[in-house]
Amino acid sequence: MIISFTSLPSQLRNCRPAVESILSGYAKPDGIHLYVTEYHNELKGLPVDIHKVEKDFGPATKLLYALKDFPNEHIMTIDNDRIYDRDVVFRYLQTLERNPDSVISDLNTQAHFDCYPFRQMCGMDKMFPEGFKGVVYPPRCFDKEVHNTDVLMKLSPKADDVWFYVQHLRRGNSVVNAGVEVNHLNSRQNKKMLSTALHKTHNQTDHLGWIAPFERLLKHYGMTCNEAKKEIPVCDIFTLRRLQAKGLI
Repeated sequence: MIISFTSLPSQLRNCRPAVESILSGYAKPDGIHLYVTEYHNELKGLPVDIHKVEKDFGPATKLLYALKDFPNEHIMTIDNDRIYDRDVVFRYLQTLERNPDSVISDLNTQAHFDCYPFRQMCGMDKMFPEGFKGVVYPPRCFDKEVHNTDVLMKLSPKADDVWFYVQHLRRGNSVVNAGVEVNHLNSRQNKKMLSTALHKTHNQTDHLGWIAPFERLLKHYGMTCNEAKKEIPVCDIFTLRRLQAKGLI
């Protein structure tokens, strides 16, 4: 398993803690690869392979190029501004051994289900992979449409998690829980935070910015949540009503 990530050139110096947290883990990836349009030795001294690319596709840059460079590898994407627990790679590798053909993510956030009213619609395997905690994509889990950057940049330019989620749904892939924790909010804090979100307006609750691109991509590909086996991202009651009004569920 290799790790791939991207960064704005202006933020490269801030990537060191993320990389160092991975390197200090109990298990090591087979390689760490950075895809970036500019590089000036900001990560000098760290075992990171630098890939300078001509075109930036926003956060999706972290995976699009790696899919072509490493078609037979399991690729774990990470964010450049997170500090990861020491067991993150170890747990993903353990989960990968048991589920080599599944998308793997940290879905161990039971508080999400406790807080949202459509828990019965989404089992644990139907949770939306939260990219900032790391997601592992198996070889050939996408078809060539994942590289349709015209559609990506038009409909989901800043929501790479949504783009890759819809693309692997199109292939019928499952999502498996690795149970990795990156933030350290306890269950009570998570529940309070998410419960508070239920009382905010739609614009406030869409703080991750994935609701609108998700709707656009479903419409573009002629998909409904039912056709996607109701594997919709975790959302709140306002989002649920919006999707229902649009006939997506």
